[in-house]
Amino acid sequence: MSSDKFRIVIDPAAARDLKRLHRAHRDVCRHIVSTIDSLESSPFCGKPLKGNKKGCHSLRYGDYRIIYEIYHHLKTIHVLRIGHRREVYR
Repeated sequence: MSSDKFRIVIDPAAARDLKRLHRAHRDVCRHIVSTIDSLESSPFCGKPLKGNKKGCHSLRYGDYRIIYEIYHHLKTIHVLRIGHRREVYR
């Protein structure tokens, strides 16, 4: 593992979101997992969020969003939520 890669940590709430999504839309879930894996080498490709989610980033795959935080000093990405765009920001 190269030193410029980040480690990905999935929050229990995001794991539940992913499990729920897997039951309903397996193909979408597979693409979201590969999108999360791509964050390892390019964590800043997501859009920075404002408001009460300040400090978080949002990465999109179709109508779905991955909400995550970047911890530079720990070289860690913490995935907080995964869901449809109409629900994930609530």
